Amino acid sequence: KMGVLVGDCWEDRLVCRQWGAHFPHVSGIAGQSDYGAQSVVLSGGYEDDEDHGEWFLYTGSGGRDLSGNKRTNKQQSSDQKFTCANQALRLSCKKGYPVRVVRSHKEKRSNYAPETGVRYDGIYRIEKCWRKKGIQVTGAWIKLSYCCFVQHAFGFKFYDMITSFCCIRVLLSA
Repeated sequence: KMGVLVGDCWEDRLVCRQWGAHFPHVSGIAGQSDYGAQSVVLSGGYEDDEDHGEWFLYTGSGGRDLSGNKRTNKQQSSDQKFTCANQALRLSCKKGYPVRVVRSHKEKRSNYAPETGVRYDGIYRIEKCWRKKGIQVTGAWIKLSYCCFVQHAFGFKFYDMITSFCCIRVLLSA
């Protein structure tokens, strides 16, 4: 087998990394602020995230105190900013760069997450980035939509109806 196909699954993010779908084994955003983002993982890390399958709202990274033994702190203690990985997503939004999307079984609130492991769900496009007050603090919000010129993991009617138009929306609000 060569390459990664939509719907490919792996037992965990380390194996996903070996296949090149998403490189960071902890961070949910792969990218550099000067070059853009390559991929994101939906893993239930922020309670403001919303997954609707062919589009989703993704809360950016940051705003948590991970010092000392707080590596897995789920509470946000400060506002997110458009720096580092969030800036990478914002740059991809401005330039129209698509991103790969991986979903994790850890996203318990989503009907689209795999039951186990992680799954590559295709190419999405960042439609919008903005800052917005969330449940805990002001966050970086991103809206991503499925890019319909490639195979879709869910086979929505949306994909079947569109023949020559590619649309991926990503909203980032911080």
